[in-house]
Amino acid sequence: MTYINKNKIIQAEIIEPYKNSGLIGDFAETHGWRIVLMMDGATDGFPVKITIDKDSEEKCKNELFRLGLTRV
Repeated sequence: MTYINKNKIIQAEIIEPYKNSGLIGDFAETHGWRIVLMMDGATDGFPVKITIDKDSEEKCKNELFRLGLTRV
């Protein structure tokens, strides 16, 4: 299991499902609902990006609520 310090989260987003079209130039991967956490504390000056896959938008919202994050 992996654990994070939730006090280091500087931004979180819910990403809608996406299906790759297969066309030239469509480099994005096919995925379902996702949470993307941007974490503070990287040594190179850039935030660390953590991606968490969930089954639904509601499960994404519940996870962000569980982490104590507030929508702005």
